[in-house]
Amino acid sequence: HYEYSPGADLRAMFYYIDGNYSNFDSFAAELAVQKLNCSVIGLAETNVGKDKGDLFRLENYNHFYNDKLPNKSKGTGVCLYIHSSLNATILEKLCTVTPHLEALFVSISMGTTKVNVGVIYRSPNGDPVQFLDELVHLNSCLPKKSQSILMGDFNFDLLKRKNPQTLEFENTFLSLGYFPLISKPTHSINDHQLSCIDNILTNDIDKVAMTGVIEDLSSHHRPVIAKFHLGITQEALSLSKPKIMQYYNYSRNNIESLRKDLLSKQAEILSNPNFEP
Repeated sequence: HYEYSPGADLRAMFYYIDGNYSNFDSFAAELAVQKLNCSVIGLAETNVGKDKGDLFRLENYNHFYNDKLPNKSKGTGVCLYIHSSLNATILEKLCTVTPHLEALFVSISMGTTKVNVGVIYRSPNGDPVQFLDELVHLNSCLPKKSQSILMGDFNFDLLKRKNPQTLEFENTFLSLGYFPLISKPTHSINDHQLSCIDNILTNDIDKVAMTGVIEDLSSHHRPVIAKFHLGITQEALSLSKPKIMQYYNYSRNNIESLRKDLLSKQAEILSNPNFEP
């Protein structure tokens, strides 16, 4: 059970999950223990597309999955989980999948306030220049004069301040009016080679109430989190329209599709050290 009370704050978390089939259950268990009260959760490298998103549900959350990169079974896939108390609409023209950038965006309504939230993944094999060009284009398609939150694994290490690619990334998001909220290491290899490649960006720094890196998860990527105080009154929140609920289709065809998908992922699942038969 995930405790969350609708209010004037929006709490966003991003996590590089490194495969839903291997790590989603342990991640969901950690969420329950940590009681982070997230209103929005973004995941990257799910290795799962729209057709399998219904297999990975969080209680009291609605989910939005993007397509995977064609002909790629690992190192692809992004999704957003939005608390069911919030009204969220997917922004289709901002949902893209290329070898350089994967992105999924929704617009969240809280009373009369709207916030754009996007989850982004840049593969380390993608072209960084092409990624930045596509990022600039996506930003131009966002609704004007509204708060936007971009979170993801950008694979630009902000700890390497003199790296030319990092500098170009910084110059790009700063020129678009965004500020990075995470400056501590978010990634390591065997507790060495620390880097800050996961981040949350916002174009309204004045609404940021808290940011942080979650250390407790036993993963080479650490979740990042930010809390935004939107200054919405309870009266304004009461104006929100009821949320349209999601329903799940357990047809024979979908069950057979699940069986085949599990068989194809059998080796990955069994090799996961957290797997318990």
